[in-house]
Amino acid sequence: MTWDDLPFLRECTPLAILLEGVLHPDDAGEALARGEDGIVVSTQAGRQVDGAVAAVDALPPIIAAVGSPSGCPT
Repeated sequence: MTWDDLPFLRECTPLAILLEGVLHPDDAGEALARGEDGIVVSTQAGRQVDGAVAAVDALPPIIAAVGSPSGCPT
């Protein structure tokens, strides 16, 4: 999938759309700028990807770039 597929998904459902597998602050910002409802910081298929950043290590830079979920301390 690409960023250009997201409008199609939005047309198909009234449900919230969360993007899973986000590990970079730029991707987090792009997702939210495109109107997605949220992101899930995870490795998604981490066992198959050697050398990928751990989700726990990716989280602080993502929070610094897009902010913390409401109600969560930073």
